[in-house]
Amino acid sequence: MSNMRYCRFENTCKDIDDCTDALDEVFWDVDVLLETASSEYEARAMKRFIALCKRVANEFEDEE
Repeated sequence: MSNMRYCRFENTCKDIDDCTDALDEVFWDVDVLLETASSEYEARAMKRFIALCKRVANEFEDEE
């Protein structure tokens, strides 16, 4: 389900916190996280999440 415009970033931040908590649990070892994925679909989503985070970080690398 997509977020409504007025709370898109607020809700997404909560979801990203949840995802980073999962990464914390495996000490940021993506291979372990992928091995424990509940499905191939979820593993693909994990890879996409990481790629999107890299894209955002690259776009804003010069921002404070």
